[in-house]
Amino acid sequence: MSSTQQLPDYANTIDFWLLCQPLPYEHQSPQDVSCSQEEDLSLEVHWTTPSTTCEISQYSVNYTAAVIWSEEIYKNYSLVDAATSEYVIQRPIPYTFYIFEVRAVVKGCGSGEPRSCPVKTKGEPPSAPVSLRVTANTAKSLSIAWDCPLEMSGEFKDFIIRWYPNDEPNGFITTDQTSYTIGSLTPCTEYNVTVAARNNAGEGTPAQTHGATITIAPDHLVCVQNAEDLSLKVRWDAPNPDSGCTVVKYDIATTIDVIWSGETFNNDSSVEASTTQYVVENPVSYSNYTFGVSAVAAGDVKGPTVNCGVTTAQTAPSAPQNLALLEARSDALVVQWDAPAELNGVVVSYLVSSSHGGEVVTNQTLAAPPEQTRFNCTVDGLTAATDYDISVRAVTVKIGAAATSSYRTSTSGQGQPTTAAFATSTPDQGLQTTAGQATSTPDQGQQTTAGIATSTPVLSQPTTAAFATSTPEQGQQTTAGQATSTPDQGQQTTASLATITSEQGQQTTTGQATSTSGQGQQTTNIFGTSQGLTTVPEVSTVYSSTKISSSKLPSTSKYTTMEPVTTRPFTLDLSTDTLTTTHEQDFSDPRLSAGVIAGIVMAVIAGITLTVFAVVTLVRKKIFHFLE
Repeated sequence: MSSTQQLPDYANTIDFWLLCQPLPYEHQSPQDVSCSQEEDLSLEVHWTTPSTTCEISQYSVNYTAAVIWSEEIYKNYSLVDAATSEYVIQRPIPYTFYIFEVRAVVKGCGSGEPRSCPVKTKGEPPSAPVSLRVTANTAKSLSIAWDCPLEMSGEFKDFIIRWYPNDEPNGFITTDQTSYTIGSLTPCTEYNVTVAARNNAGEGTPAQTHGATITIAPDHLVCVQNAEDLSLKVRWDAPNPDSGCTVVKYDIATTIDVIWSGETFNNDSSVEASTTQYVVENPVSYSNYTFGVSAVAAGDVKGPTVNCGVTTAQTAPSAPQNLALLEARSDALVVQWDAPAELNGVVVSYLVSSSHGGEVVTNQTLAAPPEQTRFNCTVDGLTAATDYDISVRAVTVKIGAAATSSYRTSTSGQGQPTTAAFATSTPDQGLQTTAGQATSTPDQGQQTTAGIATSTPVLSQPTTAAFATSTPEQGQQTTAGQATSTPDQGQQTTASLATITSEQGQQTTTGQATSTSGQGQQTTNIFGTSQGLTTVPEVSTVYSSTKISSSKLPSTSKYTTMEPVTTRPFTLDLSTDTLTTTHEQDFSDPRLSAGVIAGIVMAVIAGITLTVFAVVTLVRKKIFHFLE
């Protein structure tokens, strides 16, 4: 049904409708047309067959309905069989003017003139008001509002408002408005409220809601986190006792938004009326907590909720997960791990340590990109065929628990011997090095002794170095300690804080020594370089606090290995959760300066001695030649 037009005021009279009908032709129009509403509220239209010699095939029944209470108009067109002389509407619109027109459809003679009859349907009680709600409350009043019923179904009179404290009738009022404030109520009391519309047919279906006069709310609500034990405490002041309400408990609704995981949790709890605080002993780290506290009066009448919020501090993360070995090399271990299950904050870096025999060997710090969950690292500077404990810790504002596993480096590769403390290594071409006191006989007639040693090598390549680097080709002897050498064709090399690098192998020995060569090469270089290689001296270590960088560094092609943020070592003080790293300064032993000077002086003296010896030998040969 749809609205088409609005009837004029004078259209409410039956005479108007009768006067507007055209005069019928008696021989073609239905006779005695009548309209009525029955006790079951249905509408019936009756007529008799017209006096005509033409055959009647059908009757057309049309009606217009003007709804008085909504000012809407509806129209309908129907056809009924010629043998029928009535038309029924089972459920007409209440309180509405209907105008029916009945017309006979005559074969061969056209349609006859219509006959009309009007009828006004009875009103019915209205439907329930819409959207009844409580809009405000005080300690002694409730304000309510609603919308008119969808079907008034009669002539509107007023609205009836009733309220029931504790389900007991208390009274009623009437109003022709769609809002009202109920006063003189009891504080802290729950009320059921109903509103019904009335028209000339009676009172309609009520709408129902409930509300409570205002209860007291907690005052001065505060949420704080204890800096020492990290517990959360919610505190408030008890309501004013003069309000007329008796508080029986406080309800606390808690919402937890975990920042580092994106999860949300809810919790509801209550405390007794004598308590004005609520404590969370072990809150979730780095999370937003929202607390809603409301006072509850007798009868479970809850007052307005007061909110406060706090963000918990970051704490130490749990241990990294799934620590595993990706590759074991002779001088390095490549390890991998996943982020901790409980970040407890923003992880900015990872600390990777290696230790052997309970002593720390290497330390590294790796930056942690925010979205990355899997990491790997190459722990280098290790010794071949040695077991190491690899430890990984995540760092937020605190250093987290360690994930630790033991792994073993592989054996030394071809032509790359690795010497541990007090060990002996024999390279392919017969290079023998002993740290401590040992004797070695290489393949090509070379003997090396650490301590007091004598060497007679096959090839002659003398090198004298104070803090020098030497690169032999086939058979070279390096002695750590104090040594004296008398070569034939040979070579005696003693290096003080020196590095020896061979083409077929690599061996490093540290000590103090003097070297005298017969043929030719003397290199004096403090922490020097030979054949393009550089020896880095050991330095003493001083620690101080250093901020950890979180920059992202490039990775290698084989593994997604993050290089250390800083090459400076660090130490962990687990008792204070303090991370310390080394300053980039020269902390060399000042006594090395005297050693350097002594080495230079000895090298100069040796050079002068060799020069004098060479000159004397040349002179003697000349004299012998002259005498012959």
